[in-house]
Amino acid sequence: MPDTDTLQPLGLVAAASSQTDATAKAPRSGRSAKKRKFYEMDYVTVSTPGGYELMNKPALFPAGARMFLTPEGRRGFREYAEMPLFRFDSRLGRAIRDMEPLVGFWLVSDRAKTVLEQVDTDAFAFLECRVELRDGSEGPRYWLCDVVRVLDALNESESEMAIEKNDRGEKIYTRIGAEILLFKEDVIGARHIFRMQYRDSTVICDDTMKDTCKAAGLKGWRFRDTSRHSF
Repeated sequence: MPDTDTLQPLGLVAAASSQTDATAKAPRSGRSAKKRKFYEMDYVTVSTPGGYELMNKPALFPAGARMFLTPEGRRGFREYAEMPLFRFDSRLGRAIRDMEPLVGFWLVSDRAKTVLEQVDTDAFAFLECRVELRDGSEGPRYWLCDVVRVLDALNESESEMAIEKNDRGEKIYTRIGAEILLFKEDVIGARHIFRMQYRDSTVICDDTMKDTCKAAGLKGWRFRDTSRHSF
């Protein structure tokens, strides 16, 4: 006959049994965790140019180069005498997307800026621009954008790519016809976007950045899975 001191109410026994079953069926966190994927974040190439032009080049670039350049020794933007002024004009080309390439930088819409900052605030520098339409009226708000974070995060031993040296003997990653780029999670940590240390023209993002941009319906970017061969 059972010891009455050890008896439990039936409801508690059933609840405990149910909880034990649920715990046994629950997957371990490490086993169910989705492995993060990385993508080269670049612009979609199209045959028709974007219908925009920079209007105040003489004021922005009084001497020397006629394009936006990073400051010496770092990413970001230089100081300019006035705000960049762009004209959006359908006679110049196709409709402007949320991102247009601009010689090493991105020209992004205000909503694209909001999305990028929400995902990874510290990764970007922005330079506000003025936009006017063909009739001279004020256009939508746009920004010059630069990815300023640079990480030495490539897993060289596991990747398929070319490592060379430039004229100064510095290491560089050169593009090959087909490459696979794999990255060190411990270096990237919680960050979602960065430039590659030895090829800073290449911007890498994770699936969080990619999925958020796509969910927001942003146009102009393409995302190449770096774990697969590119051609």
